[in-house]
Amino acid sequence: MTASRVEKKSGDTMKSFLSSFALLIAGFMFTGVIGNSITNRYQEKSARLALQLTFNQNNIQNSMIYFQQISTLVDRRLFLMRQLQTYYQKPDKNTDYNKLVGDYNQVWLCINCILAATWLQT
Repeated sequence: MTASRVEKKSGDTMKSFLSSFALLIAGFMFTGVIGNSITNRYQEKSARLALQLTFNQNNIQNSMIYFQQISTLVDRRLFLMRQLQTYYQKPDKNTDYNKLVGDYNQVWLCINCILAATWLQT
C-alpha cells in the first residue's frame, strides 16, 4: 500500500506541477497579449498626435507666410494711395523727398509684419 500511495502522491505532485506550469505559461501569454495591445494603442495615439501637431505647425507657418504677403501688399497700397493723394494736392513740392520716402517705405515698411513678428516672439 505504501508503494501505491507513493505513486499516487507523485502523480498528484506531477499533475499539480503541470497545472501550475500551464497557469504560469497562460499568465505570461495573457500578460504579453494585453501589454502588447496597450502599448500598440498608445503608440498609435502618439503617432496620430505627432502627425496632427506637424500638420498644425505647417498650417500656422503657411498662414504666417500668406499673412505677411497680404500685409505687405496692403501696406504698400495704403502708402501709395497716400502718395497719390499728396501728389494731387501738392504735385511739385518736395519730389526728391517724396521719392526717397516712397522707396524706403516700399522696401522696409510693413507694419502688420512687424506686429505679427512681435506677437509671435512673445
